[in-house]
Amino acid sequence: MALTVFPAYVQIGVVVVLVFLGVALLSKWTSTSKTDFCSPKVKKKLKHVLEEASRWYKKGVNDKNPVHKLMHATYASAYLNTALQLVTATELESITKFRVDETQARYSNLQQEVIQTIGEHYPSLLPEGANAVYTGYII
Repeated sequence: MALTVFPAYVQIGVVVVLVFLGVALLSKWTSTSKTDFCSPKVKKKLKHVLEEASRWYKKGVNDKNPVHKLMHATYASAYLNTALQLVTATELESITKFRVDETQARYSNLQQEVIQTIGEHYPSLLPEGANAVYTGYII
């Protein structure tokens, strides 16, 4: 027998290496790619949610009434946050090819601008104290 030429520890070492290679190949073969973390149906629904967010944002930008503008900007943020509850920002970016952080910042900035505008015209609507922190009410 040809294997009897090698000592037992070498034979065991070869078997261990072959097992590791087999496991590595099997895990590579059965793994999914990074873009296959959700089904095509889910991807389609996520894209629809983001299209709705974009539609509400554009509507908010074009509104003349500040209350409607705030309402539509909030809808846009809500749609984006809904999508982010379903998948991570990285996964969402790989599906939709847009920057989540930049989009969140745009939506938030629109909300802050409108809140400040409303506060300038109707200061009695603004909350005071702890309720005003991080809302854009502090002018």
